[in-house]
Amino acid sequence: MSAPGPSERRLFCLRDAQVDALKRMLALHTDGPAAVAKLETWKVLVFDRRTRDIIAPLLTVHELRSYGVTLHLMIENERQAVPDVPAVYFVEATRENVEKILTDCKNQMYASYHVNFSSTISRELLEYFATESVKHNTAGSIHKIYDHYVNFASEDEGVFSLLLHDAFRSLNDPAQKDSDVEAYLGRIVDGLFDTVATASVMPFLAYHKGDASEAVAKGLAARLREHQKAKTNLFKETSKAFRRPLLIILDRSSDIAGILHHPWTYAALAADVAGLRLGKVNVDVHGSSGSSEAKTYTIERDDDFWHTNAAAPFPSVAENVEGALQKYKEEEAALKEKFGSDALTSEGAKNLATAVNVLPELQKRKRNIDMHTNIATSLLEKIKQRELDKYFSLETSMLSRKLGLQKLEREILAVLQGDKGTPEDKLRAYIIYFLACDVREEAAAEAEQALGECGAPLHALEFVKQHKVFRKHAAAVAASVAANDSGAPVDVLSGFMGKVGQGLNQLGKNVRSLVLGKGELYFTRVVASLVAGAKSEKLDEFVIADPKTGGEVNASQEPHTYDEAVVFVVGGGSFTEYHNIMDTCAGKHITYGSTDMPPARDFIRQLSALGGANAISAAQ
Repeated sequence: MSAPGPSERRLFCLRDAQVDALKRMLALHTDGPAAVAKLETWKVLVFDRRTRDIIAPLLTVHELRSYGVTLHLMIENERQAVPDVPAVYFVEATRENVEKILTDCKNQMYASYHVNFSSTISRELLEYFATESVKHNTAGSIHKIYDHYVNFASEDEGVFSLLLHDAFRSLNDPAQKDSDVEAYLGRIVDGLFDTVATASVMPFLAYHKGDASEAVAKGLAARLREHQKAKTNLFKETSKAFRRPLLIILDRSSDIAGILHHPWTYAALAADVAGLRLGKVNVDVHGSSGSSEAKTYTIERDDDFWHTNAAAPFPSVAENVEGALQKYKEEEAALKEKFGSDALTSEGAKNLATAVNVLPELQKRKRNIDMHTNIATSLLEKIKQRELDKYFSLETSMLSRKLGLQKLEREILAVLQGDKGTPEDKLRAYIIYFLACDVREEAAAEAEQALGECGAPLHALEFVKQHKVFRKHAAAVAASVAANDSGAPVDVLSGFMGKVGQGLNQLGKNVRSLVLGKGELYFTRVVASLVAGAKSEKLDEFVIADPKTGGEVNASQEPHTYDEAVVFVVGGGSFTEYHNIMDTCAGKHITYGSTDMPPARDFIRQLSALGGANAISAAQ
């Protein structure tokens, strides 16, 4: 397997490529000047639940209207006929969806039918579609049928999800039949194939021997090799001036702690506390009267503040909100000064024209600042209520071994027996402690008693106990890393008690220095070693495969460096993990994906289901 060459630019640009694919679909697959006319043509967009979630973080309602979409409707709902307007269908390639499209054609719901499947339609289903269309004399109204390779969701810039919920439970449930597990792994392979096809780049593959990542990698490699025999090649040949990216496939079973770690970056907190999913954030906004109102905000693709601050520690975000607001006020004041007493002069008229052009942009920025102020305020309230800063600090100390085991034991017991944090918060912290440290039996009994008394779901812990026994390298979660300092967990909310509107930047010194250390998470260390071409014992069980040639090498025996990597986690991912990988692999292009991006409470639910299932299985 030959070494890749030097890189100059990012090749794996998933979100941009996915947006382009959707625009071509809405332009009715025309190019050049004709595409503009087709985009402006009025049309109906019909989607299913999955494709709705694919579109949601990419195109706003305003953008859909600008592309000629006058109505967007769920295929499963009852719909009124609009016989003078063409319909664009964007749905999964299922028998149920095909039946609904055929029924719409027979009922002459729309003027014409542009059918787009989110992924490849099987030959059998396509033949059925064609046969039924001819039988009912509707084939003439079906303009074209297209296969797309966009059956995944771009959760954020550089982050994607296959929208496969409950993946960890599905792959680890002892009650699951082998055929069901194989089918689920097949769905993962299909989704990953779509991502590399959309990026149009053939990657190298890295996987760990003996777990789910190997099954996925080998399935994907076989699919890619098979595709190379097809007449239409979806993958562009990259110049020798560019490297092919490395697609690193990991199994969540190797590091449960990484997804449970309490967050401290903006996007990770928004996901964990405010339910960030597919660009939507849910927060409580307090009015001047003191009442609160539940509000949902949309993080749009062109949100510069989000792009700049998503991976930043929360206190920095607080300061940057203040800075953005101050800059807005200064520009607003400057505009008012220009548009002043000379408004009736020719120069004043020019200033007025400038104001008319600039004002909408300023107003949009102000709305964006208000949104981030409200999100930050809501997050701050949850941080203080649950003392999430202390959980983050303690868990970081566990993983980095900044404290001795005796002190860690005292700290974790104090947290579990305290009154701050939800039962799930306490369970998350204890699971990380349990996986990272050697726990004395007496301390374990005391901890579990405290967890039981607060109502934590102990079935989740039962699964983790069994899981730790069977994972030989679970100790890697607790491997020592270079410590930035030592001592007790810091009081990260010192000086952070003022309201956001009165100055979010009034933070204590300790808060500013609180970060998750580079390489502190297990997957981060693996990724950093693989992209750096390090000869490391932790890579002895990893294999690098080239789907083009079918060649494979041991990652530690023949290392290469990579400027670009796609990290994919089978069983659930997290923004905390993504940000730690980005921070550690600074200077590398990193794309991060998973079967799903579940909040920690949802992952706890999966662990609880597995703990209960294992208990039943053992009893039988």
